[in-house]
Amino acid sequence: MVEEPLLPTPPDDFDNAWKEALEIFFPEFLAFFLPEAAAVVNWENGYTFLNTELRQMFPESEIKRRHVDALVQLTLKTGDALQVLTHVEVQSQSEDGFEERIAEYQFRLRARYKRNVAVLVVLGDDRPNWRPDTYTTELWGTKITLTYPVVKLLDYRERIDELRRSRNPFAVIVRAHLATLETRHNGQQRKQSKFQIVRELYERGYTKQQVNQLFLFIDWLLKLPAELEQPFWDELHTYEEEIKMPYITSVERLAIQKGLQQGREEGREQGLQQGRVQGLRDGIQLALDLKFGAAGVALMPDIARLHDPEILAAVLVAIKPATTPEQVRVVYQPHLPPPAE
Repeated sequence: MVEEPLLPTPPDDFDNAWKEALEIFFPEFLAFFLPEAAAVVNWENGYTFLNTELRQMFPESEIKRRHVDALVQLTLKTGDALQVLTHVEVQSQSEDGFEERIAEYQFRLRARYKRNVAVLVVLGDDRPNWRPDTYTTELWGTKITLTYPVVKLLDYRERIDELRRSRNPFAVIVRAHLATLETRHNGQQRKQSKFQIVRELYERGYTKQQVNQLFLFIDWLLKLPAELEQPFWDELHTYEEEIKMPYITSVERLAIQKGLQQGREEGREQGLQQGRVQGLRDGIQLALDLKFGAAGVALMPDIARLHDPEILAAVLVAIKPATTPEQVRVVYQPHLPPPAE
């Protein structure tokens, strides 16, 4: 019997998936990884991402590898304001000076906000023994020590049943992350793992919107070789027909893929950011038209005013789980430049 050759998997894209998940499910993120902290937050007052301030304080020229960092302002049940820095480290290689970088975040943010800033580090790498949780420096009797909580996603490999039982979205995201690590270089195994995780979304009774939202991250993490994309969709379509739950629309997904691919190709051909921006806008228009018709296309005058490819990419992927054009508008509204006078 001749064994089938292993199909290599596409490059992993942990950063974008985790970035989107943090922004959409931040209360659930904190409740999953640091429940004692989430319990003292007054979530009714909302929360605010301060990522613009974070980028201004830590430009990429100073810290080359920023990964997925988010600064969030919360209100405690006591009424006090609090800044929380979450750092999701998803690289597979070791990093010299990691602890010092986290300490630099703490010291600069403390000086800015005149209070300690809570730090939570999530390590999504594949090295079981790499757990940098303390920074210490000493000179002539002056000693500074900073410790911070670290979550190692690999530890959840022994808690898969617990993840399956949990209703927290991050239980699904962690499973997809672990499956991504385990199926590197084995496309067939990745396809099986991806289908199993998606099928359990239906079996657990998630709503259509929840299935679509979580599928976005599963799909982002568990990227399949091109040869297995259509077989996966055929299998999922057959399953949806069997259970009479047509939740995930492949037409929307293909529109999103086309927009992202067109953006990359135009960017390469022109060698300019403008090419990628235009490609993303075209993909957004196609996806809006397919999903919402004229009501969706009516958003395009606003979208034409956006020039940041990261924001446009976020709009594009937000179309799939959206059930109304207004839900798409919410994604880009804060980033619209003021109208020209």
